[in-house]
Amino acid sequence: MEENSLNAQEKKKLIKKNMLALYEGYQKEDKNPVEEVSYYNQMTFRTPNSDIMYGEQDIYQVKLVDEREKEKSMIVLYKGGQEIATVDIGSNIVFSQEYLENIGKIDPNIYALVQSLNGQRFNLVQAGKIDEKMPEISKTNRVENFSLKREELEAERKNPTIDKNINDTEKPRNEEESIEQIAQKSGLTIDDIKSCSTIDPQERITDQKSFEDIAMVQGQYSKIFVVAANSHTQGNSTFAFWGMKPDGSVEQVHGLEERQGVNTGKTIARINRDGSEVREEQTNAVFTMPNGREGFSITVGQYGMVEATYIRRSPTENKFIGCDINTSTQKPTTREVQEFMNDTRTTDQDLDKTIKRTEHQFGETDETKLKNIDNNPDNDVTYDADQNITLHDGTVTTLTKEAEKLGISLDDYQKEFEETRGDCPSEKIETIREEKALEDHAEQEKHEDEQEHDEDKVIEERTLENEALERLRKRGIID
Repeated sequence: MEENSLNAQEKKKLIKKNMLALYEGYQKEDKNPVEEVSYYNQMTFRTPNSDIMYGEQDIYQVKLVDEREKEKSMIVLYKGGQEIATVDIGSNIVFSQEYLENIGKIDPNIYALVQSLNGQRFNLVQAGKIDEKMPEISKTNRVENFSLKREELEAERKNPTIDKNINDTEKPRNEEESIEQIAQKSGLTIDDIKSCSTIDPQERITDQKSFEDIAMVQGQYSKIFVVAANSHTQGNSTFAFWGMKPDGSVEQVHGLEERQGVNTGKTIARINRDGSEVREEQTNAVFTMPNGREGFSITVGQYGMVEATYIRRSPTENKFIGCDINTSTQKPTTREVQEFMNDTRTTDQDLDKTIKRTEHQFGETDETKLKNIDNNPDNDVTYDADQNITLHDGTVTTLTKEAEKLGISLDDYQKEFEETRGDCPSEKIETIREEKALEDHAEQEKHEDEQEHDEDKVIEERTLENEALERLRKRGIID
């Protein structure tokens, strides 16, 4: 995996240019209410009583001071030239309607979080500090938070050292400039790009196919950018795949078509990197190839990071199963997962059965495992001992409870669970119950037979004894 490293020095120049542009935007004749402009590498939005958080990157803070009416002084937050929120003198934050609408398009859960903060007290992190609870996006060339005072901004405005003009026709010299061109060609600024991860187009996604093989763009791009923007990109999408050509120029990847509409199959069964978890997941966008059989989905994670998934479609239904792929923000998948997603190993017919089996299991438990959904009935693995499982009759149980009911150890039960064939955990549990009931019945019958035999033996012995006594009486030996 290639490190997503940007030139920190060049990026800081660009940040200063953006800060100056914000400052000049408030200039009226010789007056400017801006006291300070700050840059935040990352900013966290979270509710006071919850660990749920949402992180934004590349935020600009403009501090406005009204000398005559102090109560009108405020802080304005920007991202990519777009006003996202204001913070009044009482530290109450109010998000812009445009920002809320854009967040709503990304993820309803994130929208709910941000909306819950709207109008509430919000404590801004000092510009010189970093929120330690947020993940490090790029340690190597990250630009730390910093501020420029009015005097510094004014001096820069009068004697500029920053090149304000960007030549769109020039070929990018580095990745930072490539990202800037992506923003420009989308009709945005660089900071409009909300989050970005990168893919090596030649790195294997399955054990036989790479991104460029799946997208049918062999040799066209040296790097792929997975972009989530605050504004619409080409095709009225907030998400896009951009390719960087060997000469450094960029363009949207041809052939990947985003599915639109309500019934787009945006719920997928997502396999994690090692197959230890398979979960039902709501994605933000689904891109498919013209054949409709495969493509990629994009999901914005909890911290605002863009996550990409390779997906395959059921041949009979508009349903998908996918696996994580190696990006600058995601670890590579294991060989087992790559082999499973190979269409020569898991054929379309196999995939159809697998998706149906997976959905059936999702109806009984919130997650499963790759080995339990593949077409090999002999490699199934057990579930977590205390994981809730809904049976076909609607009752909820766990493997621990089942072991206790049958009076056997949990280890023995889990071993039997693995060895029992079935398309879902409910079927396995019911089979074990039935087999145990048959064993108990057989044991009971054996016990009853033994009892009956013992009784017959006693009767026989008593009969023989009585007959002997009767003979002795007839012979006058006993009375």
